[in-house]
Amino acid sequence: MDTKSTFENFDELHFSTQAKQFLKEAAGWARFLSLVGLISIGLLVVGVIGVFLVGAFSRLSMGPFEGSLIILIYGLMALLYFFPLYYLYQFAGNAKRAVMFNDSSAMERCFSFLKSHYKFMGVLVIVLLAFYMVAIVLAIFGTLGSSF
Repeated sequence: MDTKSTFENFDELHFSTQAKQFLKEAAGWARFLSLVGLISIGLLVVGVIGVFLVGAFSRLSMGPFEGSLIILIYGLMALLYFFPLYYLYQFAGNAKRAVMFNDSSAMERCFSFLKSHYKFMGVLVIVLLAFYMVAIVLAIFGTLGSSF
């Protein structure tokens, strides 16, 4: 007798009306957060362009880098911030479409974008934690080295 656990019967997964309502509400909030984030990225890009223009046309010195370090840092921040927001926005759109039209392929895309969002955020957190650890170790060695 072949017995399968509940977790192996993926083709038989159904969503209750309450689960669909929860997903629809989560999609609404995901869309709101992604739109606010994308608008913030737009403002950040406008700020980066402003710093570039001020540095290019101003006779005032902004230091040895003339704003290029600021442009590089904030440009990379905008680029890094874009991808999880894009995934979140796509999740929201596909989740609403899946619930409204009972579309299983939209549901699949919805969860694929949600997976991509969390995977990107997880990798980003790992990279930032590694960066912080290296910075802490360098700070400790720098402090110890200066005391000798």
